Parts: sequence; structure tokens; C-alpha cells
Amino acid sequence: MRKTIIIAIAVAVLTLTYAILAWASPTGNSCSSSTCDCTYQDSTCTGVYQNQDKDAVDEDVYEDEDNDIKEIRTEMKAKVKNKGEARLLREKIRARVKNPAARLALWEELKVMCADEEEAAATVAEMIYDNPQDKEAYKEFAKLWRKRHKEQVLVFASGQKLTFDVPPQIVRARTLMPIRAVAEKLGADVNWDPKTRTITIRKDDKIIILVVDKPNAEINGKEVKLDVPPQVIGNRTMLPIRFVSENLGANVTYIGEAQTVVIN
Repeated sequence: MRKTIIIAIAVAVLTLTYAILAWASPTGNSCSSSTCDCTYQDSTCTGVYQNQDKDAVDEDVYEDEDNDIKEIRTEMKAKVKNKGEARLLREKIRARVKNPAARLALWEELKVMCADEEEAAATVAEMIYDNPQDKEAYKEFAKLWRKRHKEQVLVFASGQKLTFDVPPQIVRARTLMPIRAVAEKLGADVNWDPKTRTITIRKDDKIIILVVDKPNAEINGKEVKLDVPPQVIGNRTMLPIRFVSENLGANVTYIGEAQTVVIN
């Protein structure tokens, strides 16, 4: 009799324990590992199915871009000989193709297809903007550009071609140019005092002071000798571009074959 009672009690305890565990474990609403078995739509699931959903979204994005690229290539073959259409195609490529490598490939294709030299140059300029370290692209741009324009020196800053009302000049193997456009591109402020003919350039905690025709400049109060002093040419104050750019933290490269200054 006593043995029967003990067995009955044990069975009751086990049954109660099982019931408590079943009540405390909801089904289909949680998962703690990347291999858990939960429904695809379950918002509380942080496992493998939700990761697969994220990957699927990425694939859709790339698939959409591939479709855009196919559409653009079709338009290139049909319309690129029209000068206005070449510009529109560049705008479409820039807006719709986010993959840098794919975009560079499209620039290359569009450049070859352009019948107009200026449109080809504009397309190479887009290539330079996407890859400002490509020296061959600067040479190619200069060759195409100078078939229509007579600029002595070309200037690119952060991948963009700069234009000036007074063109840059080479004086004693140093390039002088109106500095405001370059300085502002590099995040600096420029102030011109006509009475003293002084240019003050400020960026963060650095102050550069130059005076027209004075062979020395000041950087944070310290005097520094210039290879070529600032000069007034064509009613514009022209400054030595390498000195100013490098002291504003930029790298300056001169590509002799293209007569092009590259500031990055």
C-alpha cells in the first residue's frame, strides 16, 4: 500500500512539472540561435530566416540596379550621338548607378560612344570625379578639352574641374591662380584687404597671411619664404597654389604631360 502511494505521488509531481514547463514555453514566438525553427514572418525571430530576408532585400536592390544598367546601355546605343542625350545619360548614370565599379565601366563605354569631343571630355570628367587618383584620366581629359579650349593650365580639386575668370599662370615654374575657389573647396575662408593688398586665409586653427609682391608669408605668425610671391594679374590677385593648398592640408600633384594641377 505504501509503495503504491509513493508511486502515485511521484507520477503527480512529474505531471505537474511537465505542465509548468509547457505553460512557460510559448511556441513559435522566440528563438535564441541562428538555426532556430521559427516562422518566416515572425517579427520576434532573430535567427536564420530573418537574416535570409535581409539578404533577399539586398539582392532585390542589386537586381534593380542591374536592370537600370541594362536600360542605360540600351539608351546609350540608341541616343548617344545626340549631344543633349549624352548629358542626360550622364545624369541618369550618376543618379541611378550606385556601384562605383559599374559606374566607371559605364563612363568608359559612354566616352567611346560619344561622337562629340566635348561630350567625351565631360564623360572623362565624371570618371575623374569617381576616381581622382587616375592620372591617365587627367591626361585624356586634357587632350580632349584642349581641342576646343585654350587653357594653359587645368586645375582639378577633389575630382572637380575648376574654372577661373583669369586663367592660372606659370611663373618661374610655380603655378599662380585666383585662390578663393580652391581655398573654399578645401574648407577655408578667404579675406582680401585692398588697402594693404593682404590676403588672409583661415581654416580651423591655421591662419595664412600673404601680401601682394611680398616674398614672405606668415603661417600662424611664423614667417615663411615663398618661391614666388602673390601677384596681381588681369585685376585678380594670384597666389602660389601649391604653397596655399599644402598648408591647408591638401596634396598637390602636377601632371606635366597634361599641364594639370590636381588637388586632393
